[in-house]
Amino acid sequence: SVTPEPIAKQQAKRVKSAEGGSVFVDSFCGAGGNSIALAKLGGFVLCSDLHRERLKSAQRNCQIYGVQCLDFLQADARQRHRLYRQKVDAVLLSPPWADQGIVEHGFSVRRLGQGLDAA
Repeated sequence: SVTPEPIAKQQAKRVKSAEGGSVFVDSFCGAGGNSIALAKLGGFVLCSDLHRERLKSAQRNCQIYGVQCLDFLQADARQRHRLYRQKVDAVLLSPPWADQGIVEHGFSVRRLGQGLDAA
């Protein structure tokens, strides 16, 4: 699934205004809705996802929306902090809720993985 466009735009505005930066990471980019909204406000967005198919979908959607200031990285969000080599102004965390057993077990940050236990 993808974050509905009006919600993605609102979230992007909040992130951009709160951080005022120009380098962002979308840690669970999925189809790229949040990444596209952030990129349209200016700056560089690193789109990252564990699943190659989702990254391909995000790349296609970026082309459709005419967004050029993005890069793509296949990686696990729980380990990603070790991969950043440049200053990052903000990290957007919008996990794929359907993949986390939310329907069956309810929401738990701990269920997202050991790397996010401090959240």
